Amino acid sequence: MKKVRFWGLDVHAETIAVAIAEPEGEVRSLGTIPNREESVRKLVKKLGPAEQLQACYEAGPTGYVLYWQLTSFGSEVRSGGADAGTDEGGGSGEDGSARCHETSA
Repeated sequence: MKKVRFWGLDVHAETIAVAIAEPEGEVRSLGTIPNREESVRKLVKKLGPAEQLQACYEAGPTGYVLYWQLTSFGSEVRSGGADAGTDEGGGSGEDGSARCHETSA
């Protein structure tokens, strides 16, 4: 049975704040990295193997490129929509983190 590590990402135009939930239940912050492909690649390599990583973040305008990067590295991605906290645009009124948790269960 593979051990999946979940990592949460708070994506901004210039930076990404990263936290990880270990299979044993420990959750910790890994700090902030530049929102650049090479920084993301280094982090995935450090945390890898990518196939055992499941990323979760709110997919707003700054998150779409990250989605393609993570999936190209082999990491699974679960995301909540940018409108997840509102009833506008088809949002369900729940926040994106709740959707990430539900889809990973």
